Amino acid sequence: MGEYNPDRPYVLGMQWAPMVKAPLVLDTASEVGYTFRTATEQVDRVWLRSTSTPPGRPTRTELLVNLYQADVIAGTGPVRKLVIPCASGALLAGAALAGSATSVENAVANPSDPRHIALTGPGAAARFWFATTGAAAQAALFRRRILDVSVLYVMSGPFADLAEPVTLGLERPSAGVVWPMDETLTGPALHEAATEVRRSRLGELNPWWSTAVTPLTTKWRMPYNWAGQASPTSGLTAWAASGGTNINVRLQVAGSALEDAVFHVHYLALEVTYGEENRLGGGGLDISEGAGQQGGAYYEIPLFGMYNYGFPVSMRRGARYAVTVGRAHSGQLSVASTVPVPVDRLGTVDALPSLRGVQLRKTIREGAVPSMETVNDLPAIVLYEGSPLPGDADSRSHVYLAQAIGTVSERFFGGDLMQRIIDDKAGTYVWVRFYARHLPGTREPLYLYQADPADPWMSLGPRATISVDEFEMLPEVADGWREVTLRLDPPLETAGGGGVLWWAFASSAEDEAPWQVLGADAEPGSGGRARSATRRTAGRRRSPPSTTPTTGRRT
Repeated sequence: MGEYNPDRPYVLGMQWAPMVKAPLVLDTASEVGYTFRTATEQVDRVWLRSTSTPPGRPTRTELLVNLYQADVIAGTGPVRKLVIPCASGALLAGAALAGSATSVENAVANPSDPRHIALTGPGAAARFWFATTGAAAQAALFRRRILDVSVLYVMSGPFADLAEPVTLGLERPSAGVVWPMDETLTGPALHEAATEVRRSRLGELNPWWSTAVTPLTTKWRMPYNWAGQASPTSGLTAWAASGGTNINVRLQVAGSALEDAVFHVHYLALEVTYGEENRLGGGGLDISEGAGQQGGAYYEIPLFGMYNYGFPVSMRRGARYAVTVGRAHSGQLSVASTVPVPVDRLGTVDALPSLRGVQLRKTIREGAVPSMETVNDLPAIVLYEGSPLPGDADSRSHVYLAQAIGTVSERFFGGDLMQRIIDDKAGTYVWVRFYARHLPGTREPLYLYQADPADPWMSLGPRATISVDEFEMLPEVADGWREVTLRLDPPLETAGGGGVLWWAFASSAEDEAPWQVLGADAEPGSGGRARSATRRTAGRRRSPPSTTPTTGRRT
């Protein structure tokens, strides 16, 4: 997985070394990920891997994934906002026009005039639709990235008397489902004091993205879009009027309210925050039910095309992209849970050109622009396509979660510590590179040789050796680890046919003062099945190979 050796076919070995482990709690203000050069042409989902699950149930918590071209990760341009007025509505039980209002849209058009809607008693409710199909909305939002959707409102009433006095939800009447979004609406008690416009954020992921399912029947989410394209996707145009599978904003008074409790709705409009569409794909997942388990925890997040909304995501093989994940803001209820969502990030001391970590700082402030910085730590995000699940992985995805440290001594000798490298590029490898350290008192050299898969004790030819004195002359990278580059004797000739090359580390060092070799582990919870760099089996105490290894030279 990944492109960890940009110097192929001259230098053998994984140059990306997980020197730094930096666990991260996902938040709604940023996205984290990495840039890579894809080996595939289409993806439809990602697996976000982790060594630990949230310490509790993350109710209504949603994750998002975005796929960008590598050079436009922060390319939305200055943030813009569009206010879309209420176009129509419906008064349900307990709701009435007041203040000389002639219609629902007339009642909520101006926050400072006397016209309003009165919601009286427990369960009183009203529905609202917006002018999302109008020319202004289409001109602003078509093929643009919607960063946030909010409901602007002015209300008054006895908010202080109830814990959750009025709930704002998104409803599909034809399905009989109201999806609560915000239970913290508020306002002054006196109607004449109701002049401050407040905001209820619905966020960046649409729970009603499909006309075929409801938020109760799918955990998948999609970013908001102006209109749906691939069937059965749906966009903000479905919020324009009643009928069919359309969506409305619903305000409803709590069932515990007193019979004479009156809440006044003076103003209601939709605010859409947007910028240039800089994503190839995006998607989301409600993780209320927790993570899946396969060699450790994972979250499988769908990925949909954004330029052609809802279609599979197409890429150019060999081009550079960036994949990022984060915690989504999807309404007040999505951020109400205090349960953290941790992910693992491994990193090097110096960035590898072919695989760079990125962190995107988001913003929805009008006129502001997002910012992106390069970091050395990478989360484990694997891109997939096809079936059966999990499908075919993009081989350039980054999958590693933990360090894999192999011990080399006289106890574990003769093919007991192996590194397996895929032979996917023909060429002549003159050098080999790895990361190692030793404990105090080590006196014996460290050997490396190409092993026979049928009998790892047998050498197939190419080999290298480094003595303790030579090792001590190398600069320390971190925690005693040093980058070792040795000349292979003879050089390794590869055909690039896709087989696996077996390499063995060995030493006659005493058990109390062994060598250690650093690798990375993709499935630390599986007992070592997916360690890409090192894997130790039960050892046999044996002597070094009968042929004397040639001492390697450092670069």
